[in-house]
Amino acid sequence: MIRILIVDDHEVVRRGVCSLLSLEEGIEVCGEAVDGLDAVVKAQELRPDIITMDISMPNMNGLEAAREIRRTMPDVQILILTQHDVPEMMQQALNAGANGYVVKSALSTDLVAALEKVRSGQPSFIPAVYGSTQTNIDIQEIIQRSAAFEKALRESEERLRMAQQVARVGTFEWNIKTGVNRWTPELEAIYGLPPGGFPGTHPAWVQLLHPDDRQETVRAVEQAMEEGAFEKEWRVIWPDGSVHWLLGRAWVFKDQQGTPQRLTGVNIDITERKVAEQDLTKKARLLDLSNDAILVRDSADRITFWSQGAIEMYGYSREEALGRVSHNLFNTKFPEPFERINENLLRDQRWAGELLHTRQNGTKITVSSRWSVERDTQGNMVSILETNRDITEQKQAEQAQYRLAAIVESSDDAIVSKDLNGIITSWNAAAQRIFGFTPDEAIGKPITIIIPPELQDEERQILNRLRSGERVEHFETIRQTKQRMRRHVSLTISPVRDAQGRIVGASKIARDVTERKQIERLLKEAELSGCLLQLQDEERRRVARELHDGVGQLLAALNMNVTTIEREKGKLSARAARCVEENRTLVEQALTDIRTLSHLLHPPFLDEVGLVSALEEYVHGFGERSNIRVTLDLPIQKERLPRQYEMCLFRVVQECLTNIHRHSKSATAHVRLSRIPGEVDLEVIDQGCGIDPEIQERFFAGKSPGVGLQGMRERVRQIGGALQILSNGKGTSVLVVLPIRDQAVAGSGSQTLAFWNSSRP
Repeated sequence: MIRILIVDDHEVVRRGVCSLLSLEEGIEVCGEAVDGLDAVVKAQELRPDIITMDISMPNMNGLEAAREIRRTMPDVQILILTQHDVPEMMQQALNAGANGYVVKSALSTDLVAALEKVRSGQPSFIPAVYGSTQTNIDIQEIIQRSAAFEKALRESEERLRMAQQVARVGTFEWNIKTGVNRWTPELEAIYGLPPGGFPGTHPAWVQLLHPDDRQETVRAVEQAMEEGAFEKEWRVIWPDGSVHWLLGRAWVFKDQQGTPQRLTGVNIDITERKVAEQDLTKKARLLDLSNDAILVRDSADRITFWSQGAIEMYGYSREEALGRVSHNLFNTKFPEPFERINENLLRDQRWAGELLHTRQNGTKITVSSRWSVERDTQGNMVSILETNRDITEQKQAEQAQYRLAAIVESSDDAIVSKDLNGIITSWNAAAQRIFGFTPDEAIGKPITIIIPPELQDEERQILNRLRSGERVEHFETIRQTKQRMRRHVSLTISPVRDAQGRIVGASKIARDVTERKQIERLLKEAELSGCLLQLQDEERRRVARELHDGVGQLLAALNMNVTTIEREKGKLSARAARCVEENRTLVEQALTDIRTLSHLLHPPFLDEVGLVSALEEYVHGFGERSNIRVTLDLPIQKERLPRQYEMCLFRVVQECLTNIHRHSKSATAHVRLSRIPGEVDLEVIDQGCGIDPEIQERFFAGKSPGVGLQGMRERVRQIGGALQILSNGKGTSVLVVLPIRDQAVAGSGSQTLAFWNSSRP
């Protein structure tokens, strides 16, 4: 088995040679080296049979490395692999101790054969320029070519020195036997010395080191005599007294007996990096005091610093976080594409926004994140400082407030707050619609702007009851509008408490029942007091059920969110905790108010089993109460519709059947529900006396013909559907068409059900 060490500063060449040799039996690649210095060290460690060596390499070229290896390891065979196809280069390789020479352009055809010849002790120079043509080459031409080659080498060395100067890298060689140093000008510069100022002997060099580093550095050099190499950081003191940090790497060359002969290596100026590290360490101590999660990322977004606040926030230890890509570690959800965020960061040097992160335990948090770029003196990005603050509870509280505000603002009832002096503190859109005052006109004014003069005592009594902590239950009264018009309203007033439980004001829920009161008055005039009571009961049930279906459920969810936040109030500030408690009190008071009104119109089976079953149940009960025979034409498959659709269609059927019972004098009614791609259709038909022409005219004109019809039109409008009412004196047809985007269609079959009962409604 032939053991090969491949030496080339180009990785692609090393990979190619490895691939080529992997196909041959009896050949093993035992290692790779990236330059001449590395080759000398690897040769001593691996003891290969043959070394394939490039010529043009940094730090030490192949010819110098061949001489050094031949001197310490005479039994190793050296095969030069190079781009140079000239006789004088072959001569230089032969003089350096090479056993063979192959041009890289001929590797695929001649490398294996050359290795076999070199292994057997035969020279192999391919192409065969050396030997067969040597006698025919003009000596002067060889000299000229050699001079050109030497010039090229000098230019290459000059470029290397320039690169070392820019990178602040210096090289040296210490003859261990004589103690004499050889060094480059770049080495003098990084020690702060003038040209020729570097000490010529090893002991004198030690005096340049910082006193605190001398002992450890000398010990590292002595240890390298046994181990063959060392790498260490130390400080040097320049003549001007400034302290600089250097990184030293060196290799020890030994003779055949293992006696160290020379120490060759490089010194790199790492002062800027060390100063940055020390500065970062100081900052890190301060950053660990922050409750925020603070981390530092490199240009590849790998975490290089992880604060104590980050440990506590995310649950990852420093060992688990360092080196990880932050966005993968957090499973970050960005508000916009990361590429755009990165562009803004590089342009503005900073970025701020909200991110969704996942902790180690899987819980998700919302963080307020701030990024800033740190650059070096050349303007290159060194790192990104990221500060994350957990705002999950704040966002939940804000969302709860938004939902509560949305509920209040979208309510059909006037919701008004006042302090204990009767001054208005909040005023929603329904209050403006009912009483005529805008929020700007109402807030800050006394509540008496909507109270008629003869009812001022009522308001004073209410305030006194609230101050004493008494709850004012539901009652009906009269309020006036901006234009002094009188409106009948149904009021529920509840005390509002602060965090300490003190009553600081009151909230009012007011529903305009003027039209209902007018109907009641008409019914009384028609001596229909019994129907009036029934209508009043039905109206109250409808109001409560609507509140339960809409506001009540949302407030219940909101109450759960507030409870979750309240459990964590130990982590909140006193002010935030106080706000959470106040919100909880408000929600509980609102829920209690709604429960007092929850004796009206919401069937629970509408949510539990769906529209079709709810209609079957309702129509069955309606038939028993009204003595009206109702037939149902419903889809066989009880496929669920969106909640809003089911609620709308149920209310329309309910209102239509109620109107049929109250007004049409029809003994029968028919309800048809059908589903086709793109829409849901509902039709309710009776054979009664029809609708009054005046009411129809008002309806077609877009005016409110009554509470029931107006409610149906508003429900349908909110979903974007259409409502049509046709009446000719011999019956009425109410048609509702609701658009729906999904393409699923209920079963094509249908079932017809009839419910009849002789009992009165």
